[in-house]
Amino acid sequence: MIIMSKISPLAYGLDPSNYEVGTVKEGANKLNWIIEQKKNKKKWVRIYDCSTLSHEEPLIKESLFQKFFIENIKTKSFETTMQEWYIIKNL
Repeated sequence: MIIMSKISPLAYGLDPSNYEVGTVKEGANKLNWIIEQKKNKKKWVRIYDCSTLSHEEPLIKESLFQKFFIENIKTKSFETTMQEWYIIKNL
């Protein structure tokens, strides 16, 4: 049984210094890798597929300030609400 410690194309013996920057190859993990130059050295860098990312609704839709402000502005002036928020924030 062969255990590969590298999952990039380097596992197949493909040294990035022998290829042009921007070359894309498949790695041992069956994912695409691209050659980038970092600190004057060519390296295999994984290409991430952004199509799997999805939008998620935030768990907290209102900040503490927004909730406090909305509740208090109905009955108090803007200045009073802001003064109270400043006191609460600095406790």
